[in-house]
This record gives sequence, structure tokens and C-alpha cells, in this order.
Amino acid sequence: MGGAVTIRVGVLGARGKVGQTICAAVEAAPDLELVATVDKDDALETFTAAGTEVVVDFTHPDVVMGNLKFLVENGIHAVVGTTGFDAARLDEVRGWLAGRPRAGVLIAPNFAIGAVLSMRFAEQAADSSNPSRSSSCTIRTRPMRPPAPPTGRRD
Repeated sequence: MGGAVTIRVGVLGARGKVGQTICAAVEAAPDLELVATVDKDDALETFTAAGTEVVVDFTHPDVVMGNLKFLVENGIHAVVGTTGFDAARLDEVRGWLAGRPRAGVLIAPNFAIGAVLSMRFAEQAADSSNPSRSSSCTIRTRPMRPPAPPTGRRD
């Protein structure tokens, strides 16, 4: 019988409120190992030096693209919880990935499984009922409150 596979995980925005929760969840998981944490004043090279395989990015829309470009260029997979992705940004990420088949990126601006599934089901409904997908969308509402101060790397 083979040994258990452990995934080497890093967290971007690690000192923020959500980042701290993500770090705790990674540390509690038996098949994950937290090997690197990076925040706004830390070097992204921390991830490559630690042999990080996957990075969870929960930073800020102003810095997420630079973070992602670094990760993709270095063959590090990314799970992104940062918001602010429009069609142009998604196309840019796709372009980076086209040249780097070793890296994968999952952009999930809401980590709640219900929200992620709702977005996926809306996409499937749009595909089956409206091939142009021009009139389907998912709207998420929540109480308005000021955003938390940004964490993560600043360029």
C-alpha cells in the first residue's frame, strides 16, 4: 500500500482575517501541509523556495493579477478567492495558462460551496436554454459593509 500524498500549500494574504482562517484549515487537514505564508510586504519567491505546489490567494483585486502571473510562470497551482475578475482579466489568465501547462488556476470568488454550485448551475442552465448566454447571470446579495483593509502583496 502506498503512502498518503501530502500537498504543499502556501497562502497569499495570510495575515488577513480570511487568510488566517485558510491557514488554520490547511494546518488541520491531514493531506495538506502549510509550507509558506505571504502577505503584502513579503516576497512571492517564498513560495518557490518552499517548494509550494498550490497557493490559495485571498488578497485584493489590485494585486491578484501580479500574484497569479508569478504563480503560473513558476508552475504553481492557484486557488483564488479574490474578487474583481472581469472578462478581460480572465482572458489574460487564460493566455498565461496557455503557455504554462504545468499550472492550473481555480477562481472562486466565494468559497461557500452553495455559492460556487449556484454559479455553476446558472452556467449549465444558460448553456442549455440560451446558446448565446447573453441573458443569464447569477446575482449574489449580501449586507453592505466596508471592505476589510487589503492584505497580500502590493506591487
